[in-house]
Amino acid sequence: MKTEDIAGVWLILSVIVGGIGLTKKIGFWGGFACAVFLSPVIGIIIVLVSGKPKERVHKYKEYVETAKRELYKGNIEIAIDNYKNALFHLEADYTDLIKGSDDDKQRLENIVSIKNKVEELQTNVITR
Repeated sequence: MKTEDIAGVWLILSVIVGGIGLTKKIGFWGGFACAVFLSPVIGIIIVLVSGKPKERVHKYKEYVETAKRELYKGNIEIAIDNYKNALFHLEADYTDLIKGSDDDKQRLENIVSIKNKVEELQTNVITR
C-alpha cells in the first residue's frame, strides 16, 4: 500500500470516529483529533469510553411553569417576571444552536409566543 493510500484510509477512519463522537461527550472534533493524532483504533477506544453528553437543562421551562402557576393564583406581575426570565434564558442559553435548525426555529417560536403572552398580560395589568 502506498503512503497516500494509508493516509487516505487513516483520514476516512478518523472522520468515522469523529462521527461516532457526535453522540458522546467528546464530540466530533475531539474524536476526530484523537483518531488523526493517535490512531483511529485508539481514537475509537477513547470515543467509546467517553461518557454521554450532559442533558441540557432547559431553565426557561421552569420559569414558564412558574409563570403559569402564578397566573393561576392571580399574581400577574410575578407571572410577567417569570415569563421575562424565560425569555432571557431562551435568548441567552442557546447560542450554540445552528441558525435555521429545527431546534433554533422552535426556540424562536417559543420567544414569539412568550413575548405575546407578556404583552397580553401587561395590557391586562394596565386596563385593571
